[in-house]
Order: sequence, then C-alpha cells, then structure tokens
Amino acid sequence: MLAVAQFILVLDTTVMNVSISQVAEDLNTTIVGMQTAITFYTLVMASFMLLGGKLGDRWGGKKAFVIGLLIYGVGSLTTALAPNITVLLIGWSFIEGFGAVLVIPALVSITAITYSGKQREVQAIDGISLTVEAKEAVAIQGPSGCGKSTLLLACGALLRPTGGAVLVAEADPYQLSANARSAFRAQNIGFVFQQFHLVPYLDVQQNILTANVPNRQPHPVERAEELIRHFGLEDRRRHVPAELSVGERQRVALARALFHRPKLVLADEPTGNLDPDNAVTVLDALREYADAGAAVLMVTHDPHAAQRAHRVLHMDRGHLV
Repeated sequence: MLAVAQFILVLDTTVMNVSISQVAEDLNTTIVGMQTAITFYTLVMASFMLLGGKLGDRWGGKKAFVIGLLIYGVGSLTTALAPNITVLLIGWSFIEGFGAVLVIPALVSITAITYSGKQREVQAIDGISLTVEAKEAVAIQGPSGCGKSTLLLACGALLRPTGGAVLVAEADPYQLSANARSAFRAQNIGFVFQQFHLVPYLDVQQNILTANVPNRQPHPVERAEELIRHFGLEDRRRHVPAELSVGERQRVALARALFHRPKLVLADEPTGNLDPDNAVTVLDALREYADAGAAVLMVTHDPHAAQRAHRVLHMDRGHLV
C-alpha cells in the first residue's frame, strides 16, 4: 500500500508540474500573440489613416466618408468577430483619415481687413471679415469700383492689406518672405482672370504646363492631358491662343488654374468675356471643383454665376452689405 501511495503521489506531482508548465506556456503564447496582434492592428490603423488622409485630398469628403462607413459596416454586420477586427479597424481608420468631412476647416479667413491707397485717399476695403470653407463656392457681387477685385487680390496673397489679417489654409501668407509667399501661392491658390493671361507663343498643352514651373509635380504631361480631356480641348492641343475662340482660351486658363489641385480658386469675372454656353461650362467647372473639396471665391456681375454659388455676398464702397 505504501508503495502504491508513493507512486500516486509521484504521478500527481508530475501531472501538476506538467499542467503548470503547460499553463505558463499557453499564457506566454497568448501574451506574445496579443502583442503581435496589437502591433499589427496599430500598423493597419496608422497605414489606413495615412491612406485615408491622402486619398481624401483627391476624392473629396463625401465619397470617402461613405466608403469608410461601408467598410466599417461590413465588419460590424459579420458574426465572426475575430477574423473581422481588421475590417472594423480599416473602416474606422478610413473614417478617421477622412476626418475633414466631419470638421470642415475654413480655407479662407479674413478678419477686419482694410486697404487704402498710398495717399490714403481711397478706402478700397473697409473692415471686411469673411470666411470661405472647403466645399464652398462664394460669389461676390457689387458695382464697379466697390473693392471686389482688391478683396480678391488680398485673399490671393497678391496685395498686402493695410490692416487686419488674412489666413489661407490656416496660414498667413503675408508673414512669409516674398519667395516663400510665391511658393505658397503656387501650391495653394489657383487664379482665373477675365483677360486669360495666356502665353501667346505657347500652345494649349504648354500653357497649362506653365503652372508646373513654380511648383513641380510628378507626371505633369499626364495631368495636363487629363485637364485637356476634361475641358474638351483635345482638338486644340497644339493651337496657340490666337487660334482659339474666347471660350476656349478661358477653358485653357481654367485648366491651368486647376493644374496643381489648389485648395483655393480665385476667379475675377471668369465669365465676363464669354457667351452664355461657355459661361455655363466655366461656372459648372468651378462649382464642381468646389463640391470636390476646394474653396472657390469669385467676383462677378453675372447673375448665372450667383445661381451656381453656395453663397452670394454683396459689396458696396468697401463694405459687405
């Protein structure tokens, strides 16, 4: 009996040691697995948040946000949780990466700006405050000489106001050096003028590519060709401005302004020289660009332009009224 009892005691001790060892090994495996999973999911979230932010700049907020919700919904509705944690995180990361959809920042913020001539005989802008947000097209109307174009130049970092502050994409361009301010304009602002300002000896494609000179982008010819197709200028690709109609010249000028995908587009009487059909083409393009996520601020006398804007402001004698 004693021998049997000793055998059982040895057997129990062996089993207990094996069990403790197995539990410790399983626990260690679980901890390592959790650390690996946490690292993996952290990398997944970071990668997709970065991807979301990059693609959000190109796609615009609404489409991106819907994609994120759909991905998140697929993970939420699937019953097997473990295999779909990645799907949940990817969807949420897309939503976070496209966070600008939820909080849309003001791309232009003007606070009490003024502008006077050198002799201070004319107060072209008198204490104007204004914000223009992403995904918004704003039209400013008013009589000639009321300060509309001066306001546009101040917003475009081309004319320093004598008072107040101008922020574009949350930065004050007038705090920059002249060279840095030029680089800032090239990267963030597109200009559309009534007089087109095309280079007379360059063809359509070359005129569009002049936008690549101060702010070089990869694959510039592909981008120029994309805009040529978008504005229906394929047959005019190798024509110089003198060989184009007025409407075609404005479409070239608009393509040049949009070449580097600016956050802000400033248009000074963009339809002033155009027939009704070409005016509609230009206005629709500006509205479409705003809807895609940019801000558009235009000065116009055209009532059709006002109809395509999200907001219409009226200006008189240097004031918004």
